Amino acid sequence: VLRMAGTPVRDAKGTTDGAVAVFMDVTLEHEMARTQSDFVAFAGKQITIPLEALAAALETFARGNYGPLSSPQAYRIRELATEARRIPVLVRDLRMVKDE
Repeated sequence: VLRMAGTPVRDAKGTTDGAVAVFMDVTLEHEMARTQSDFVAFAGKQITIPLEALAAALETFARGNYGPLSSPQAYRIRELATEARRIPVLVRDLRMVKDE
């Protein structure tokens, strides 16, 4: 992959005499960006899937499906479930920023 930058060469009167162009091989940079993008997508999935399962389990506990909880316990478990649900959203946001 090549990137080109160019500019006209002008004489003292401002008349264009020619041009200078520089070509740069940016293949490695493109490959690195693609590798980074693939890694972020893979890591995002690997983080998101278990956190969604954790959040679902915490919500099940908070509903009392595994037995009664004290009010402070239920409150804390609901907070943890909320936080566990936030992380996959943050990962998706990071992936969207990366794609821009």
